[in-house]
Amino acid sequence: MPALKAESEVRLTGATMTFELSGADGVSLAVVEGIGNCTSDSPAKLTCKADAVITVGPNGLIGRFRAAVKAAADAEVGTVGEIKATLRAEGRSPVVHTAKVEVAETVNLAAGKPGSVSVAPGADFTAPLEVRNTGPTTIKGAAVNIFGDDAMLATVRHANCRYRSDGRPFGCVFDQELKPGVTYRVGLGLRLAADAYAPSEILTDYRWLTRDDYDDEAQRWDDLGHPLPGEFGTGPRLRLEEVATTAAKAKQTDPDDSDDQQSITVTVTGKQGFDLAAIGAKATGKAGAEVDVTVSVQNKGPATRYDSHLRVPGIVGVVTLPPGTEVVKKERSCVPAGDTYRCQAAGLLRAGEMTRWTFTLKITKVVPDATGSIEANPTVPDGYDDANNSAPIVLNAASGEDTDDEAGGEAGGDEAGGAGDNGEDGGTLPITGPGGAVLGVAGAALVAAGLLGFAAARRRRTRFEA
Repeated sequence: MPALKAESEVRLTGATMTFELSGADGVSLAVVEGIGNCTSDSPAKLTCKADAVITVGPNGLIGRFRAAVKAAADAEVGTVGEIKATLRAEGRSPVVHTAKVEVAETVNLAAGKPGSVSVAPGADFTAPLEVRNTGPTTIKGAAVNIFGDDAMLATVRHANCRYRSDGRPFGCVFDQELKPGVTYRVGLGLRLAADAYAPSEILTDYRWLTRDDYDDEAQRWDDLGHPLPGEFGTGPRLRLEEVATTAAKAKQTDPDDSDDQQSITVTVTGKQGFDLAAIGAKATGKAGAEVDVTVSVQNKGPATRYDSHLRVPGIVGVVTLPPGTEVVKKERSCVPAGDTYRCQAAGLLRAGEMTRWTFTLKITKVVPDATGSIEANPTVPDGYDDANNSAPIVLNAASGEDTDDEAGGEAGGDEAGGAGDNGEDGGTLPITGPGGAVLGVAGAALVAAGLLGFAAARRRRTRFEA
C-alpha cells in the first residue's frame, strides 16, 4: 500500500483524519494523550482535526494524527481486523487507506546492563551485548537495532546483519528461540576508525525487539519509500549464545520498551586531534555590483572531526564580512550573529576534506583593501597550527596581491547546507494491550499519516576530554 505522501509539497487546509476499526473483537481505538486534536466518536471510531494548515511532501505526513489501538485483557491472540483511515481537506478529494490489525502475543525482552571498553584508534574490539527473555513464553526470534557511531566499523559482515556502505553495522536479526528466563550473549566485532578523535568517550546504544516487531518496522519504512539502509553481509551468521538458565506460532510483540536498550561506552585512548585550517577569498567589483566569495575550512587531520566525539557546538567557521558590503544570498547553514555569520559543517569532516560556504555580496561602497575574515573553529582552538585558524576575505585589493584563496571562485553550493539536521510508517504495527498487544495498525499509509511514528534517529551522547 502506498504511503501518504506527495511528489511535491501540498498545503492542506481544514484537514481531518478519521480512523475506523472493524472486525476485531476485543480491540478498540483510543485517543493518544497530548498528541493532536482527537476525539473518540465510539470505541471503533476516532476523529482528529488539524489546528492549522499542514503540509504533505515527499517524506509523507508523519506525527500529525495518531490513534492508540488497544486490546482488551480477554482479546484472543490471532484475532484479525481492519482499520481504515480517511484524510479529508478543503478542496481535496478524500484519501483512504486500510491495513490489517492483528492481536499479538505479548512478550518482553530486556537488554543487558551498560558496559564499557577501552580501545585505541584503529584497534579491534568486541561490544558485549546481552538480552534476556523475562517472560513466561518462548520468543521466536529476536533482533537488535544498532545506534552506533561513524567511527564504529564492522570487522566481519555477518549474513544476518545489515551494514551501511561505509562498514557501519545497522542491525542484526536472530532466527533463534529465546527460552523463558534465559539470558543470551553475543559479541559484536567492531573496529574503531583509525582517525577517531582521542581521547574521547563514545556512547553507542543497542535496542532489542522481537523479530516480528523488527519486520514490521522494516516494512513501514519500506512503504514510506525509505527502506532500511545498507545490505546484509555474506560472512558467517552471528548467533546468540545461552548464558544462564532458570529452571503456537502467534505473532509476538514487546510493548514495554523501557528495558529494551543497552549502552556500551567506548573510551578512546591516546592523543589524536585535528587541524582545521581557514581558507579565505578575494574579489573585485564596482559599487552596486554583486560578487560571490567562497570561504572554506579544511581538516588537515590526522583525526576526523566527529561532532559525536566532542561536546562542542557544530560551529566550524565564523565569517566577518568586509566593510562596504551587504549579504544578498548565503548558505542556509550560516546564521547571523551580531556582526558575524556562524557557519556549520556536517557533523563529519574527514581528514583532508574541505567544507565551503559561498556568500553573494552587494558592494554598497568601494573600500580599497576592504578586509573581512574566516575563522576556523574559534570556540575550540585545535592546538595543532593556530597560525592557519584565520584567513582574510579581501575586496578590491589595492596592492593587487593575491590572498590565500585555495577555494577561490568555487561556489560552495549545498556542501555545507543542511548541517543543522544532525544525529536515527501497510505492514503491521505493534500496539500494546492489557492482555495481548495489537500488532498491525493501519499500514504504511497510516503511519505516514502519523498513526504510529517510529523514531529512527540515533542517540549519540558523548563527552569530550581535553
